[in-house]
Amino acid sequence: MTCSMVLNNQMRFQGNAGKAMFGMLTGAGMNLILVPLFIFVLKMGILGCAIGTVLAQAFGFVTLLMMSRSKENIRIKASSFSTSMTYYREIVRGGTPSLTRQVLACISTILLNVAAGAYGDAAIAGMSIVGRLSFVIFATILGIGQGFQPFCGFNYGAGNFERVRKGIFYSIKLSMGVLAVLCIPCFIFSPEIIYMLRHDPQVVTVGAAAFRWQLCTYPLAAVIVISTMALQTSGRALMANLLSASRNGLFFIPLILILPRLFGLLGVEMCQAVADMLSFLATIPIMYRYLESIRQR
Repeated sequence: MTCSMVLNNQMRFQGNAGKAMFGMLTGAGMNLILVPLFIFVLKMGILGCAIGTVLAQAFGFVTLLMMSRSKENIRIKASSFSTSMTYYREIVRGGTPSLTRQVLACISTILLNVAAGAYGDAAIAGMSIVGRLSFVIFATILGIGQGFQPFCGFNYGAGNFERVRKGIFYSIKLSMGVLAVLCIPCFIFSPEIIYMLRHDPQVVTVGAAAFRWQLCTYPLAAVIVISTMALQTSGRALMANLLSASRNGLFFIPLILILPRLFGLLGVEMCQAVADMLSFLATIPIMYRYLESIRQR
């Protein structure tokens, strides 16, 4: 999976976004076919799920590898590999914000499940469903941000800082527009959406409340994510790591330990929303300084 992501990023940054998307979708499509096949047809259970997923990822990797060998791409050759620490340093600087975001998201999910577990299985189920639904919506922000990154990197490297600034504001407005289309109907029909996934009144009650809390602050999450990716692509690794850590780490982890003690189950439901609000407030001064620094160049 990691190799597939490297090839996907290589093709995307070389301007072959359509091919990169097709290559990734082939792996996802095979996953949708192979996992049910191994689980239900071959009766292999969870082992079948694992085998199907691995085979699908391998298929996606091979597809991307073959597509990356086209003329318009930089071909991968053993002779091109370098052991220069300069390159490794740049890779680490550029990649650590994403690593920070993913690691803290895993830790936060564990702590959220522990906190919800104090209120019964219905609370765990409700929060788990909300987590999956929220990620589907959040993925739209990530997609826009990842599409913005090559644009930001090319223009920042070329010294065209005005286009970088315009790109940041455009990406934020686009993210908020897409979120409005997705979040408003989801907010209105939250109970019905949760009920479609779990026919349990207690799960629906917990899930609908948590989902609505989350949806209210997703426009703020758009600002946080786009800002993080702008800083990450511009080589501001320290500030990018700080913003990456804020939403699911610096704020969420203390809040998930404190809010349930103060507000009970409501504290669990509202925790991510409060963390997003605090992260947004932390983002504003950091991005103001960044935008001022590139405006003066």
